Amino acid sequence: MSRTWPWTNTLWFQIVRFGILSAVTLFTGIVASLCSGDAILLLAATLYPATLIVLLASILGHLASGRIAGFPFSFLTFLFVRIVRTPAGIRVGLNANRAVGSGAVWCTPVPSYDVLKRVAVFYLGEPVALTILGGTALALLLAIPPDRGAFHIIRMQHPYLSLLLFELAALGLCIGLAGLVPFRILGIPTAAARRADLRRGGRKAERWLAHITLTNAAMTGVRPRDWNQSWIDASLFEVPDASLEDAATAYMAYFWAIDRQKIDQAGAYLDRAYVSAGKINRLLMPFLVEAAFFEARFRGNVQLALELLQRANLRQFVEEADLLRATAAIECAQGQPAKAAQTAQEALRVTDRNLGLLPGINILEREWLVDLANPVDVA
Repeated sequence: MSRTWPWTNTLWFQIVRFGILSAVTLFTGIVASLCSGDAILLLAATLYPATLIVLLASILGHLASGRIAGFPFSFLTFLFVRIVRTPAGIRVGLNANRAVGSGAVWCTPVPSYDVLKRVAVFYLGEPVALTILGGTALALLLAIPPDRGAFHIIRMQHPYLSLLLFELAALGLCIGLAGLVPFRILGIPTAAARRADLRRGGRKAERWLAHITLTNAAMTGVRPRDWNQSWIDASLFEVPDASLEDAATAYMAYFWAIDRQKIDQAGAYLDRAYVSAGKINRLLMPFLVEAAFFEARFRGNVQLALELLQRANLRQFVEEADLLRATAAIECAQGQPAKAAQTAQEALRVTDRNLGLLPGINILEREWLVDLANPVDVA
């Protein structure tokens, strides 16, 4: 059985990569300046910082709109840093999971009578921030005097700055304006599409409100068995619609059912989450790993668990602790309690180092790991 954690997901790799890219960017920019603005060297020197600036603008846009809407901050990831609000307060940990990308942020909507209006404001944060960034960069670029009376993207007097501004303008305006147009990419809605669904009201809006109630409970440390069943019922359509919302909600319903010892119902929810995720790898991979754990721990189906774990090949989209938990469950089901306990103890150490994003669910996951890490309780 292979449970190899990608070396590209380790903390040291993330830090070294950031350092190398920064050093190469600085060196290339110096060389490009000495070479009178060589286009290829300038492109290499500006693309990385432009990407980081766009990512940072997106995060700041979310934080600003969340504050305006009155939604409390929940978590933020940027490069190799993860900041999470827990019941014990704000904690800083390590981010080695690309499922949340090199940068992500979330402010949890608080249910209220005008929550739909406030959510509409919240979802405008990212596209508006990026559009402002792109427009400002374009204005600054046009303010740089052109050479010899002609317009050039790379101004020879300021080659590095002009190309950086051009990239910021292109990225900011393209991504920002796209976010203001309602459409979906691989089932993932743009900010405008989400706002349109909420403004129309109806069953989709009700489902979303129920889902954020679940998310709010999980992020504030309420364990799954204490969630209200009406939240689960309201957040799932009778017929799955293969959407991102359906996949995410079914996944949370799985934890609710399994924490109430409803094993068969939990398995059905997990199957539904997998089907609804479709081809979105960053969702499929965690579901496969969780399914491997479920089959091994609660059904004793070692062969299927091994197959599921093998299929989760894009492990950069999986939490390391979840991978170790699935591995420990398989080792336990194979009759290797000592090995399972060792793996579970390693998972507990990783859990303490890399903060979980849903404290309520993390309570249940830690409980499983403690059981597996105790040889007395390991069957």
